[in-house]
Parts: sequence; structure tokens; C-alpha cells
Amino acid sequence: MSRATPDGAASRKLIDALDAGRDLGPATAVLATTFDLNPDFFETDFLPSLLGIPAAEDRRWRTRVQLEAELARLDSVSVLTEATRWNGRPRTLRVHVQPARAHDRGVLHAKIVLIVHEAAVRLIVGSANLTKAGYRENREVATVLVASRKTRENGALVRQALTGIESRLRHWWNGSADVVLNAARAVLDDLGAPAVLDDEWFIWGGDEQPLFRQVLQAWPEAEPVRRIRIVSPFWSEETGHGPLARLLRGLAERDATTSDAEVLLVTSARPDGTQTWRPALPETYATFDFATLGVRASAIPSKILVDADDVGRDDIVTRRELHAKVLLLEGPKTTLAYVGSANFTVPGWGFGTLQGSNLEAGILLRRQGRARTALEILIPPVEGKAVSLGGDARAIVTVLADVESHGEWPDFLRSVELRPETANMDRLELVVTNHAELTPVTWSVAIGPETPPRQTILSPSSPFEHRISLDADDVRALIDLQAVQVRWLDGPVAGVSYPVNVSLAARERIPFGDVRLLPSEDDLVAFYQGRIAFEDLFPPPPGEVEGEANPATAIESVVDTSKILSYQVRAFVEALAGLGDELARNTATERSMRLAILGPVSPVALAREIERAAKLGRSPVAAGFQLAELIAALRTARRFPVDAKLASVWSLVLEEGELEVAKRLTQLRETHPDLAEDTAFGTYVRATAAAEQGDA
Repeated sequence: MSRATPDGAASRKLIDALDAGRDLGPATAVLATTFDLNPDFFETDFLPSLLGIPAAEDRRWRTRVQLEAELARLDSVSVLTEATRWNGRPRTLRVHVQPARAHDRGVLHAKIVLIVHEAAVRLIVGSANLTKAGYRENREVATVLVASRKTRENGALVRQALTGIESRLRHWWNGSADVVLNAARAVLDDLGAPAVLDDEWFIWGGDEQPLFRQVLQAWPEAEPVRRIRIVSPFWSEETGHGPLARLLRGLAERDATTSDAEVLLVTSARPDGTQTWRPALPETYATFDFATLGVRASAIPSKILVDADDVGRDDIVTRRELHAKVLLLEGPKTTLAYVGSANFTVPGWGFGTLQGSNLEAGILLRRQGRARTALEILIPPVEGKAVSLGGDARAIVTVLADVESHGEWPDFLRSVELRPETANMDRLELVVTNHAELTPVTWSVAIGPETPPRQTILSPSSPFEHRISLDADDVRALIDLQAVQVRWLDGPVAGVSYPVNVSLAARERIPFGDVRLLPSEDDLVAFYQGRIAFEDLFPPPPGEVEGEANPATAIESVVDTSKILSYQVRAFVEALAGLGDELARNTATERSMRLAILGPVSPVALAREIERAAKLGRSPVAAGFQLAELIAALRTARRFPVDAKLASVWSLVLEEGELEVAKRLTQLRETHPDLAEDTAFGTYVRATAAAEQGDA
């Protein structure tokens, strides 16, 4: 069944849970939600760990290009994050990052990672944000679910997590997230995963039914509660009407008596001298007598120093701050555990109004008999002696109660996205989408930080979608900046930096590096000939850390043949076999197909370079020959073996690529009479087409 481990009993770092090993195969799509997002950690640690790139925190340019290539082969990577904690986006535009703020709810505090494989789905639910502290340093808790042919029963909790996810995350939801969701559902259906399990539930906070009510309903009616243990780094004030009092009253409503029950609060640790630690709680916990609630309450700090056996070395002294969130209810027969993202606060557990309740996510596990002991692992190690909360708890360290901050954010914006123009897929436009009902009277989106900016779009409150034409300099600026500056009535004078995303329809066309340093024709030919590595096609821009050079790139010819047409055409012909091999290697997913056929390293990219060379003076017959051979190569690729589920997709993408190349050949022939139908070139084109039809 499901497995929940605090901070790692089997693994000491949550980052290790991202590695699925070889059994499940590569990931095809990823969706994550988080309260805090650290862009650098996400790009240099989280994604490499997830995708199996052995380069955690490696900032060399070659590693970055390798990561971009892996991301480009995924169907979708989408991150939904709380806008009031916005700290910038990852540099890669192949990850769709959507910050937003729910104007009718509390903050997005749920922390889930959904990973789709070809024949499996993984779901990580817990307390960790997408930060280095969350995945490598803190004491966190997480439930790691794998739904596969061997463990299809885990698919029930995954299905529950995905039920209604769009409506709950509607403020953040987008097309990229939808692709991941649909892919996960398709795999679960193929696995025949069940819809429900006995004694296990996935639950959301922030719904019409508060989180604490959902937990209480899972407790057996009329069974008394003998012990309550709560693990949380943040707490609301308690004066007899706070979260603990509300929880106890809720249990009483289910006829689950708690008289004389033991309550243990596991808190963050604060130093008391040099060798001991004390629990940290809001001030009211020091002065309120919890005996008035009919329970015996105490608090104890979680262990903060890391033991040598925790990291495998005795020369490291480090700390692990508590960030796990757990609730254990124990009775004579039953133990009920909540594991998730919710701090034991009013907004976290929904003890206040619906509008003030956070969007949380967690797993409920109910166990009886010997299975109860397995839930003990959820309580992290603690320090010292418990402090009694009897109205004079001077031994605790008082801290401020947890209050979520709300920064200024353009809630009226839904997305800012680069998309292909409808009439010309080679050109990109900026599409700004807003919520009409929230939009102020005046607002603007500016491209570029210059004063005045490169382009400013002043938009009224309607329509809800605005399409802005871009020139090449605008596109380069947006790819470099990855953000626009938004100003609005009553907003901050300086405005707010709002992230730019790239639609899935355009994602395979964006470069892996500097937009001004796309691979040349010679580069692409050398790659298809096998003379240089993929990473060497994208040189680092100024200021980047360059990796070790590929030895192949250091081999130089004694004679410069780059300007000799016969050498160029011969090299092109020699590269065609490698081009076909490269296409054949990239038929596993639709995204890998599109990348290989339409991306920065593809027959279409090579056709663009040939077209450019023709405009600069290359013989039209030579350029026409090259374009016709690319068309033939794409037609030949139709016969490659492809999984039956993707055969129609392969044909459609090949057709799209062929049309792109054919368009350039047609334009070339229209402007050069020596390529007309009644010429030798026309005869060659007809013969090539007839040969292809004969082979088919």
C-alpha cells in the first residue's frame, strides 16, 4: 500500500525519492505544486535528479544544454506556485511556471509532485517546498506512491488526488498542466487502477468541507482517543478557541471522548544554552492551561542536530530544521495519521472561514492491529524532555504565531505566453490573458526594462485575450528576460515582474541557449555526421561556465572547405544517413518526435539554414537539391517502426515537417527559373517523388 516516511527512513533526503531507477523508464510529464519555489534549486538539482542527469548543482553550460534537451523530450513540465511568494522562474522556458493568488481562498500551500511514465504514475505528497531546504536539509515528511502493474492499488490514491484538481487549482491551471493530468489519467486507466481503498484517502484542504472535518470523519465513531501527537513547525495562538480546542470539540461531536488524553506537540527547536534545546510555540501556549480542555498537554522540540549515522560520516555537524506536518490520533483499536502540507494553524486546517483557508494536500492512513506500529515512523526524533503546558510553561521559547503574508500581485492576469502566430508558425506573438471580472480600469504590460521600454501594451478591461505582434528583437528580449513588467491602477509604482511562458506548440522551436547563437548549417551537418556532440551545437553566451570541450570539436581541417560548394553538398549528402538515424531514435513520445523533426536540431532547422544560404548567394540548384533531399528523408522516415499508439502522431509530425521544408523549396523555385518544372531539376524532383511512392 502507500508508504509514508518522515525525512527519509529508507532515504535521508527527499531528493532521493525522485530517482525511479530503471524499472519505470523515463518520465514523460511532470506537474508540481508548491508554496515556495527556489528557481536555481529546481533547475540545477530537482530536475537533474528527476531526469537521471548525474549533475546535481552542476552549472556548466554543457550540462544546461543537456538538461534542456531532456526537458524538450518531455510532453510537459508544469509548476504551479503561490504568487505572494514569487521569487522568479527557472531559466529554462521548457518548464511552464504559473504563479497566481486565489482571491477567494487562502494561499496555495499544497505540495505535490506528479510524475508520469509510459506505464506508471508516481505521486509525492508531503510537506516539502521545491527548495533545497525542503529536499535536502529539513526534517520533512512525504508519502511516495507508485502506481504500476505491480502496485496498481496505489493508483486509487493517485486517482483521488486528480479528482477535481482543475477546479481546486483553477487560478493556476493552464494547458501545460492539463497535458500532464490527461497523461496520468490515461496511464491509470491502462493499469486498471482502482478508484478507492479501504482506510486510505487523499484529501484536499481549502474545500467547502474543512480539512479538520475530513480527518475527523475518518475516525471511528464512539471510539475514544487516548493520545494525540501533532508535528508542525508553525502554530496559531491557542486560548481555548484555537486549533487544538476546535479539534477536541470535533472529536467530542463524534462521541470520541478525549478526557485525560495525552497530547504531545512536536515543535521546532530553539537553543537553550549550548547543549540543550527548547520547543518553540506562540506565547499563549506558555500561559494557557490545557487541562481546561480535559487533556494532558506537553511540547517537545524535534531533534535538530544530525547524527553521524544520518549522513554516513562523523566529521559533519549540521542541522535539520523541522518542516514536517503530521497528526496522529490513537485509540484502543485504531490509529489515524494525517501526512501532508498543512501546519497546525487556523488557515492550514480550515478552522476559520472558507476564504481564509489554505489549499492544502495530504494523505490519511487508518490502521488497526499490528499495522498501527508502522505509523510510529511518522514522528521525527525529539530532543530532551517534554515541557508541560499547564499555564506556566516558562521552558518554551515563544515565537510569533504563523501569519501568511500577502504581497501585491496582478491577480487580474491569467497568463503571459509566447505562441506561434496562427497564419505563420515561424513567427511568435505574445498572448496576454486576463480575468475580465478582476481587471482594473487601466493596466499595462511592458517588454524590456529600458526607459522607455521596448514596447508597452496598454489594455482596457476587455477583451480577455490580447495578441501582440512581435519583431525579432522583441522575441529575443522576451526569451532573454523571461518576464514582462506589469503596472496597474493602485498597484506598485515600479510594477511587478510577471513571468513569460512558451506554449507547447512553440516549445520545440525555442533554442537551447542564446537565441543569437543557433546552430549553423555546418554545425548541423557535422552533428548528423557524428563528428560533434549535441551539446557542442550550442556555445555558451558570455559569462557562462563552459564545460570540457568534445575532442571531436578540436579536429580542424588543414584546408578550409567551408566556402567550397562541392564540399558542402558532399558533406550534406554524407549527413543524410545520420539524419535518418537521429529521427529513428526519437520516436518514443510525441514531444521527442516534434523536437527531432521541427526543433533547433532538425531537418526543418537545416532547411532554414539552407534557405538563408540561398539568399546570401548559394547556387539555387544546390539549395534546391538539398531541400528536395530533406523532403525525401522525411518521407522515408514514414516507414520507420513506431509504436502503434504513436503511429498517427508520427505521420502528422512528419507531414508538418515536410510542409515546412516544401514551403521553402516552393519559394525558391518561384524565384529561380532554372528550377522550373521543365528543367533538369524539375525532372529530378519528379523522379524522387515517384521513387518514394514506389517504395511506399
